[in-house]
Amino acid sequence: MSVQGSLGTCFKRGREEEKRKKRKKRRRKRKKEEEKGCKEDGQEGSEEEEEGRKRWERRKEEKREGEREREEEEEEELEEEEEEELEEEEEEEELEEEEEEEELEEEEEDELEEEEEEEEEELEEEEEDELEEEEEEEEEELEEEEEEEEEEGEEELEEEEEEEEEEGEAQRCDCGDQRWAGVALPWPPGTEADGVRI
Repeated sequence: MSVQGSLGTCFKRGREEEKRKKRKKRRRKRKKEEEKGCKEDGQEGSEEEEEGRKRWERRKEEKREGEREREEEEEEELEEEEEEELEEEEEEEELEEEEEEEELEEEEEDELEEEEEEEEEELEEEEEDELEEEEEEEEEELEEEEEEEEEEGEEELEEEEEEEEEEGEAQRCDCGDQRWAGVALPWPPGTEADGVRI
């Protein structure tokens, strides 16, 4: 319940209490005047006194009934006012609870959104790291393959050169064998061929 609501309730109750006090004072005053009038009437004679007493009793009873009715009405009004105040307080409490629930829901939604954003950022960073690692691995593999291909090419070149050298030596050896066998040579006698004097 808010401070304004509690102050308003206290103010209402204070006014009702003052009204009840004033009504009681007026009733007492009227009662005294009626009793005084009845006494004066009773002094005029026995018959008049009896009639006055009866009138006084009737008026007294009527007043009592009227007072009871008024008190009942006042009690009913007070009960209704209290019920209304209670309803207002309950409504205010319900509104406050709803506002608190809405605030809590908003806070939870904000927290969830923040968590989701953080998770997305982490996932993106992980994906970027994985991509970078994959690219680095691919580059390393490519470099290794290129190096292997270069080495293989160099080895092949060396093998080819060695084979060519071996073939040249074999040809020279064949030429020497033909000379000693008395086979005609493609160059004239007295010249050097591959370092051999003919």
